[in-house]
Amino acid sequence: MPRMALAATLLTLLAAGPAPPEGSEARIEAGKLVILHPWSRATAAAGAPAVGYLSITNTGAAPERLLGADCAIAGMTMLHTTTRDGAVARMRAVDSLPIPPGGTLTLAPGGSHLMLMDTTQALAPGGRFACTLRFATQGPVAVEFAVQPAGAGPKAPM
Repeated sequence: MPRMALAATLLTLLAAGPAPPEGSEARIEAGKLVILHPWSRATAAAGAPAVGYLSITNTGAAPERLLGADCAIAGMTMLHTTTRDGAVARMRAVDSLPIPPGGTLTLAPGGSHLMLMDTTQALAPGGRFACTLRFATQGPVAVEFAVQPAGAGPKAPM
């Protein structure tokens, strides 16, 4: 491949951002929302906290809000954000996360995420589990999360 073509290909790949973990290629369209790459990390045992990551693009002209999620494998699912105070990262539960018109909400390691508590089973790489996302305007949307190895995935920008 000529040097210029190789450089152009690399720039295109870098501009697209990090690839989602393998096996999380799902695309769900619900009204004006496009949900991409729902995935989670493996856990060691039932009862261990788990996480949910994905991206949600609002293609509409009106704002939307992610209000939460209900996951059958969890006793409780919460929305969390992560903030940094110097070298200390702090997670906190939030009631909702905004998705502006034409914008994308990204739930990713080191940033906002779904926190699944009191899980009923260990999550093994290659497995899947279902959740229902709840939106202020769109209402409920069913998604399936792909389980990746414990250290999988890119970090969210801080």
